Amino acid sequence: DGQETHTVVQQLLAFFATVLGQFMLAVIFANTATLVESWDVATNNFTVAMDGCNDIMRKVSIADNYRHRIREYHEYNYLLYRDFTTTGIEDFAQNLSPYLREEVMFFMHETLIRMVPFFLSVDRASLRELVTNMHTMSA
Repeated sequence: DGQETHTVVQQLLAFFATVLGQFMLAVIFANTATLVESWDVATNNFTVAMDGCNDIMRKVSIADNYRHRIREYHEYNYLLYRDFTTTGIEDFAQNLSPYLREEVMFFMHETLIRMVPFFLSVDRASLRELVTNMHTMSA
């Protein structure tokens, strides 16, 4: 048995009490979901690491097709080993497979390398090897 409301004031109070109750219930459910999600520490660490990886990829303007391949590579490694960390651009590149690292590093540095007249006549394979051994400096 609910309480009957006879006046407009009682109806308004009942309405606001109901809305407040629903809001509090939503907050409780949201906090519970966040708590349950935080129980899987490895997944949280992976999510934080991938956020850092995405930030680095945006910072150095890596092309979308490489971004996609890099994400897939890290997701595969995470599923296999349940571990992945990236702290900086050098670590980011070192965490990639050798072939993908070579492609990404070449993409990141090709424009700069091509500006140096000495390298204009150098073949692409040699430039890829050179770029793979370069160290990225960031201001």
